[in-house]
Amino acid sequence: MDELIRLVSDFVGIEESEVFSKSRRRIIGKARALIAYFSILEMGYKGTEDGRVLRIKGPPASPEGEADGGQAQV
Repeated sequence: MDELIRLVSDFVGIEESEVFSKSRRRIIGKARALIAYFSILEMGYKGTEDGRVLRIKGPPASPEGEADGGQAQV
């Protein structure tokens, strides 16, 4: 996963350490989403593992960007 974080950070133009920050800047969120997508769907990690590595609290990371798969009830 370290290599994936390095590649995504370079791709979006941020420092690797920013991926782990508490920042909610859009570009950092996009980097986290890309990492979640590739690590879960392409590399076989579980969302809980992904969340732990990325220091995301709450529901497990989801490749769709929503813990409920985008099916939130309104």
